[in-house]
Amino acid sequence: MSTEARERSWHDGEPLLLLRFACADRLWRYTTADHDYRYGADLYTAVPGGIGCASYTEGAELRKLTRTITVPTTLEVIQHGWPYPSSTPITLTVMTTHEGEDDVWVDWIGRIVGVRRLNHGVVELKGEPSQTAARQRALNRCWQRACPLVLYSQGEGQCNVNPEQYAVTGIVAALSGLTVYSEAVVAFPFGRLVGGYIEYTRDGGLIERRGVAAQLAWNAIQLEYGAPDLSAGTPVRLYPGCAQTFIDCAEYFGNQNNYGGIPWLPTRSPFDGHPLW
Repeated sequence: MSTEARERSWHDGEPLLLLRFACADRLWRYTTADHDYRYGADLYTAVPGGIGCASYTEGAELRKLTRTITVPTTLEVIQHGWPYPSSTPITLTVMTTHEGEDDVWVDWIGRIVGVRRLNHGVVELKGEPSQTAARQRALNRCWQRACPLVLYSQGEGQCNVNPEQYAVTGIVAALSGLTVYSEAVVAFPFGRLVGGYIEYTRDGGLIERRGVAAQLAWNAIQLEYGAPDLSAGTPVRLYPGCAQTFIDCAEYFGNQNNYGGIPWLPTRSPFDGHPLW
């Protein structure tokens, strides 16, 4: 028989799910079966305690087609993004098959958008369909003085500053909470790193990025949130931030031709009701 035939059968079905998590080039494969399951050259690992995968309802509104999965906190994929989410999204592919069959159905494709602890040892993952990211409304360009563009964004109508041109490499001297100490911070004017980010490589080879929220001292910056595997001695790359003003864009980055705001915008609105403008 086939997976399709056993899906239609009233008595011969032995359904199981294959779940494939991916973050950049890292993969984690699990199954809802009570034993390890091999599909092709890939081995899907059975999870002690099981995996709970709630069903979803088909519909026209993509944001309502979320998928909720309950897993133990001991899974490697949970340890990868807990308690701080990775800067690289974790994608999930859910496939359906039946015991002993060689074919599978791709049931759902999306990304993990939330993690919630239910009780000791169990977390709930919330997945959102991947199509929702593609169908989100684009950035609305407002008539404003400040630049609305994302720093270092690339493409037509974007910032187009080359981040590598301004990057500085250094070593973490010490770490205290969200505060990172490094001699490389001195290479920038005080406060220049605010709004920028640091980049480092985790133990598994994945590149992580964390935004810089504040500069506390000449050699100390504060990150926006925690960074796993970041410790004293870790090599980092620091990228400066931008004040989103025309002067900063022109004087520091020399990027005034791509400035996204309107620096000479009048301070008075022509629609304020006054007969003289």
